[in-house]
Amino acid sequence: MNFEDKFTQILKEGEVIKRTYKPNKFKYWLSNGLRLFFLLVMLLGFAWIASMTEVDENNPGHLQFSAMTFGIYAGIIGLIIILVLVYRIFFYRNLYYGVTNERIVIRKGVFGTDFKSLDMSMIGAQNVHVTLLDKIARRNTGSLVFGSNSSPITPQGGTFMLKDILDPYNESRFIKSVIDEYRENNK
Repeated sequence: MNFEDKFTQILKEGEVIKRTYKPNKFKYWLSNGLRLFFLLVMLLGFAWIASMTEVDENNPGHLQFSAMTFGIYAGIIGLIIILVLVYRIFFYRNLYYGVTNERIVIRKGVFGTDFKSLDMSMIGAQNVHVTLLDKIARRNTGSLVFGSNSSPITPQGGTFMLKDILDPYNESRFIKSVIDEYRENNK
């Protein structure tokens, strides 16, 4: 798909969009859904433990489960999970990646639109990450990570990452060719 209109407001004179991306919806929601599920299980476990109250002062250490306390905690946790889910929906709606002849741009935001860019001249490293979850999803997805002197690639990834894009190996080759073309034209 072509999302060039998402980037036209920030293009400099002479800058041309080479390619645009939207994260794969299935992979995005699978990874976020799993994170929310594990967060929910962990928080409900803490709520269960917090709901245990001492019943008899004469028999210390004897605990009893309080359904009302657990219900209150579960309601608060449910509200938090719903708010996080709504946040992720709005975040995904504004998440786009673009490659121009001069830089790589990430467009994101929940209530507004933010742009983060990395100039081609600054890119020192480029990695492709295909995780176990990418393989399980069977959608040919992965992430491209870019590093520079000011923000190098770390084992956890990098600060500049195009997540959940389709066909990451071919896209990596394409972006590498755009970087090489930029360097050749700006010697």
